[in-house]
Amino acid sequence: RNARDWVISRQRYWGIPLPIWICEKCGKRTVVGSIEELLQKAVRIPAGEVDLHRPWVDEVVLACECGGEMRRVPDVVDVWMDSGAASWASLAYPKRAEEFEEWWPVDLILEGHDQTRGWFYTLMVCGVIAFDSCPYRTVLMHGFTLDQYGRAMHKSLGNVIYPEEVIEKLGRDVLRIYELQHTTWEDLRFTWRELEEVFRQLNIVWNTYYFASLYMNLDGFDPEKHHVESLTKHLKPEDRWLLSKFQRLIANTKQWFAQLQVFNAAKALMEFLVEDVSRWYIRAIRRRTWIEAEAPEKLAAYATLYEVLYASLKMLAPIAPFITEEIYQKVFLPAVGAPESIHLLSWPEVKENLVNEELERQMKIAREIVEAAASARQRAGLKLRIPLRQLVVVSESGEVEETVKSLRELIADLANVKEVVHTAPSEEARFKEYKLLPRWSKLGPAFKAKAKRVAEALSTLPGREVVQALSEKGAYQFTLDGEEVVLLPEHVEAVEEVAERYSRGEFSEGRVYVDIEVTPELAAEGLAREMVRRIQEMRKEMDLEVDAKIYVTIVAPDQESVQALEKFRSYIMEETRAEQLSIAAEPCLEMRGYCRDWDIDGDRFSIAVERAER
Repeated sequence: RNARDWVISRQRYWGIPLPIWICEKCGKRTVVGSIEELLQKAVRIPAGEVDLHRPWVDEVVLACECGGEMRRVPDVVDVWMDSGAASWASLAYPKRAEEFEEWWPVDLILEGHDQTRGWFYTLMVCGVIAFDSCPYRTVLMHGFTLDQYGRAMHKSLGNVIYPEEVIEKLGRDVLRIYELQHTTWEDLRFTWRELEEVFRQLNIVWNTYYFASLYMNLDGFDPEKHHVESLTKHLKPEDRWLLSKFQRLIANTKQWFAQLQVFNAAKALMEFLVEDVSRWYIRAIRRRTWIEAEAPEKLAAYATLYEVLYASLKMLAPIAPFITEEIYQKVFLPAVGAPESIHLLSWPEVKENLVNEELERQMKIAREIVEAAASARQRAGLKLRIPLRQLVVVSESGEVEETVKSLRELIADLANVKEVVHTAPSEEARFKEYKLLPRWSKLGPAFKAKAKRVAEALSTLPGREVVQALSEKGAYQFTLDGEEVVLLPEHVEAVEEVAERYSRGEFSEGRVYVDIEVTPELAAEGLAREMVRRIQEMRKEMDLEVDAKIYVTIVAPDQESVQALEKFRSYIMEETRAEQLSIAAEPCLEMRGYCRDWDIDGDRFSIAVERAER
């Protein structure tokens, strides 16, 4: 109804000639519908093979009923009319009617959003005219790639980025993920910064699979023998959470692909592998992977990781086909009966029995609590490696309280605290202090000459006690220079501060308070962890195998540091796979092997690492 008239003829040489012949004598028009009809009506045909294009077709003359000659109009068909007939012309209709019946209308048409008045429109118009039906079932529009300022890319502007340049620098899969994560029908503003972020994310994904493969192979993990179903009773909350969340990802990703929302699938898959698997789950299970024996809890972690990573790789394959194939060939192909390519595998199925929505909600809260604790540490200038005594979670939410109760061990481990407790907001006052400031507009008239002395005394008063008295009794009384002074709420302004011993962080359901007092015992444990990190880094620089044994020598700056490290001798040796550990406060020890000096909080430590004799 809203369609404007469409002039379908063009005055050009190249194109499909209009099949209209006009009598030069009487002006009658004839539209020819096929080659057979043309040859039947023609009275003069040029030599050579039949060619419906110019100039051959222009020389075909038809006979008119009036006795005159009919010649073709010189115009050609608008190319969009030509494109509009593509849906059946490409199927050679009506010659091959069976193929037309099978394939028409098409399932999908995909083009840029500029085609709403172009190909999408002409296909529909021609389809409705010819068959009274739309020639396609689904339309998907894509946007255009622009420069970072939103301008079209042109050589004249010098802003053209060629795909080959991106591929050369960062790889094909990085470009694919970058493009596919973008909402399909919106224009994309190209930036190298975002591309490099995708590269970093993909590197995390690669390292995640490398970590899993390394430790599973080292421990001889057999996925055929040890799988999630056989280890159900040994699954820990973090295992059950990951498996549950993954089932939702399988279902959502399948739906997104079916709805042509590849961008949602690409973003969700990358977020799951980077945030959920690498940055959360692997952190949660790392200590379990260090267990030497074939412990059920370690096997449960391996089984969970194997199942999730294997199925995730299948879903990521259409988006990043090259790196997924590389990982598959190196990690999963050796499995018995595995197809030769990841692209021959079936899509994973949802296991409804593994879905646990309550646990997913609790883990979301637990992650927020751990992040809030990390924020509180950062405010206090305390590294995560330093263990702290207590983390207090303040919330009136019953679900938060239940989360702390259910996931207390996991929260404590990832927040690196000895104890996690939950308390109600009514008990929060003990974590607060109040700085009392004078309100001179009220204090001056009330105390006159003594106002300055009263204002000075405010800094010496117990702020929390004063605020409580003002709130409950409406006044606070104290002695100043032998006289009783009565403070009213209007006399002071109470500025809330966190108690000196604590640092505060916030999350969506409440607040956390971290006890930031570092006792000598906690400081010693933190120093031991710093040593472990340095030794592990030196192992990596030496390119040692994960299971390689070593001899370690540590020269500390003072005897106090030696005593602190001696308390955690077993821990250091176990974490670094050291067969021998020597610790001294002066360079009297023989430093053999790879030696490095380290600055730890302003103190100089010397460490030597040597491969142990086999």
